[in-house]
Amino acid sequence: MKGSQNEKFILPLIFIFLIGTFVFAKMLSRNVSKETEAEKDLLESIQLVDMNGNDYTFFKRKNIYIKFWASWCPTCL
Repeated sequence: MKGSQNEKFILPLIFIFLIGTFVFAKMLSRNVSKETEAEKDLLESIQLVDMNGNDYTFFKRKNIYIKFWASWCPTCL
């Protein structure tokens, strides 16, 4: 008799936990995809200025290679 009362209490609790986990996972995945879309819009283009004041704009569809170096670093040169 006591075992059936525990089962009546535990089964709905497990069901509620599983539904809550599913809802939380859906909300979390929706937030991640929104952030990814915002990041895609943010990186449409990159604008850089060199030491002489010249502006350069690089768009998302082109591959670029930027080398950062320091004059005091022998392996950077």
